[in-house]
This record gives sequence, C-alpha cells and structure tokens, in this order.
Amino acid sequence: MLSQFALVLTVLFAIQYFVVPREILTSTGDRAHKQNQINEAMKPYRRQSLTAVGVIILAYHVLLRTSRAGTLGYRIAGIRLISEFGQPPDLRLAGRRFLLAVPFCGCFALTYLTCRTNNHKQAAHDQWVGTWMVRSNAEPAGPAVVEYHQKLLGTFILRYKALAPAPIEVSPEAGVMASTAGSR
Repeated sequence: MLSQFALVLTVLFAIQYFVVPREILTSTGDRAHKQNQINEAMKPYRRQSLTAVGVIILAYHVLLRTSRAGTLGYRIAGIRLISEFGQPPDLRLAGRRFLLAVPFCGCFALTYLTCRTNNHKQAAHDQWVGTWMVRSNAEPAGPAVVEYHQKLLGTFILRYKALAPAPIEVSPEAGVMASTAGSR
C-alpha cells in the first residue's frame, strides 16, 4: 500500500513539475496561496492525472501479480498468487480478481474477513476468481481436483472454485496407492 502511494505521488509530482509555471513552484510566502495557484494551474490536467494514476494502479495490481516477481508487498510477506494450475494467473484472471477486490477491499477490507471461515483461508475475491495466495517457496502437496461451489450473497448466486485432494485408491493386486485425479 505504501509503495503504491509513493508511486502515485511521484507521478503526480512529475506532472506538476512539467505543468505548473516555475515562478509558482519556487515562490515563497503564504503556503495556502501557493497551493491555490498550483491547484489552478493543474485544473486543466486533472483528467490526465487521474488517468495516469488509474493506469499505474491497474498495472501495479494486475501486471505485477501475473509476473513471478509479484508486488512489493508480496515480496516482503513472502507470498505469491497462483491459479488453480499452480502458475501465476493470466492477465484476464488477475484483472477479474482486481475488479472484484476493489469494492470489497474499499469497504474496510471486508473481503479478508472470509479468510477466517474458509477452509483454504482464501479471501472472497480469491474464491470467486479461483486464485490462491501461497508462500513463495510452496510446493504442491499432491494431485488435486477442482470442486465447484455456490453461495448466496443476498439474492446473487456466486459460483467459485475450490481445490480438494484427489481421492487415493488402493490397488488390491499390487498393493500400490494410486491417485484418481486423472481419471475424472
């Protein structure tokens, strides 16, 4: 969150540096008057500034989460985002995750309250999109099968994916345990 804030401020200050006349930026005196002058000079560029900020936020949350590098917060926490196939999600999946997460995270991070009640400790937006947060050095525990579930959110039916361990059968003739994940 702090890295995003710093990035947005850097872009806004860069736009301000090129748009606002030098005499306003270097003037001394009343800070409130100087800020009003800066605001007036930036007024015609508000739309472009907001667009630049939106593009940066979208690129940060979607592009970095689809890469193996991850976001700065992911690197600090030692986690990564994966799809049901154990790989970083594609752009479409990461974009859907972002669009679902924005309203829920904006409402006091309500989406993370579902982590306590979910068996896989997934946030609601991860459940609905089919992504998982795992430790960066995590390895798959074994074969799994995809299960599809439904929940009601008010009058809306929400469908989501979950992974479950693949059933293991014991072969009586060889006494060998075999996974049935590929047989479905």
